[in-house]
Amino acid sequence: MGLSVLYFKTLYPNAEIIAFEPDPMIFDVLSANAKNFDWQGVKLINQAVCDEETSLAFYSDSGMGSSATNTFRKVSPIQVKTIRLADHLHRKVDMLKIDIEGSEYMMMRDCASLLANVEHIFVEYHSFTGKEQHLEELLSILKQAGFRYHLRESFSRRSTFVGKDFACENLELAINVFEYRR
Repeated sequence: MGLSVLYFKTLYPNAEIIAFEPDPMIFDVLSANAKNFDWQGVKLINQAVCDEETSLAFYSDSGMGSSATNTFRKVSPIQVKTIRLADHLHRKVDMLKIDIEGSEYMMMRDCASLLANVEHIFVEYHSFTGKEQHLEELLSILKQAGFRYHLRESFSRRSTFVGKDFACENLELAINVFEYRR
């Protein structure tokens, strides 16, 4: 919707911001916000970031956690085009925010050799029931790129060993990972 764009544009009015949003409905809201706030230096791209240029099935839950890796009951996927994030990291980047609902490890693995160009990173890591977890590998990529990290729980089940109280049907854990240079 553009809340992070608004936040960063307020703090850094001269910043150049590139925002990727694959969900057509959310992209319309983002575009309207960009127009209403008269954001200058903001480029909006209606595509999903990925580790390759392709198209993929995308499941929209109308804003809470739309995803290409997490399916939702009663939701038919739409096809979205993807763009390779690594293609945008060949120059200095002050802040990289990644909230891509389960594709973050794949993305960071593809961008690992370019992370030297990035000063600060925020990643929301997602763990879904029945799917392999990659938090350790994600943190290793960041450490090898020279980052220190701070972890903060974003969401977890109320009862870690029993219960089925998931967010977005099968999201069992979300961790905010804040990375900064040593």
